[in-house]
Amino acid sequence: IMTTDTFPKVATRQTQIGGVPVTIVGIAKGSGMIAPDMATMLSFVFTDAAIGQEALQALLSKGVKQTFNAVTVDGDTSTSDTLMLFATGAAAKRGQKPVTKPADPEIARFRSALFDMLRELAQLVAKDGEG
Repeated sequence: IMTTDTFPKVATRQTQIGGVPVTIVGIAKGSGMIAPDMATMLSFVFTDAAIGQEALQALLSKGVKQTFNAVTVDGDTSTSDTLMLFATGAAAKRGQKPVTKPADPEIARFRSALFDMLRELAQLVAKDGEG
């Protein structure tokens, strides 16, 4: 998904939910017009964890505040920013109990891994930023 980017932006984390291994993979593109609240940036994060939409949205909203929405490179903003988090639920077939609440203590390690990966992706985007 690179356009004017000078290098690919990919990050991966392995963690566990309830003792079951899960993977988080993220990709991003964007190198200009990066200001608070993202801008001209696309990022897609995928996990095989079984986590419901309500919990995913809460995790993503909190994680983005501390990462992508804290980045400023050139002070410009755009309406073309996107960050999506998808959970396939495949880990449920390996025994992971589905999580529906963002405060569920079973996802503490997942939350930490997700936030760490979002931070890495945001830093990679800023590293390639114009301005």
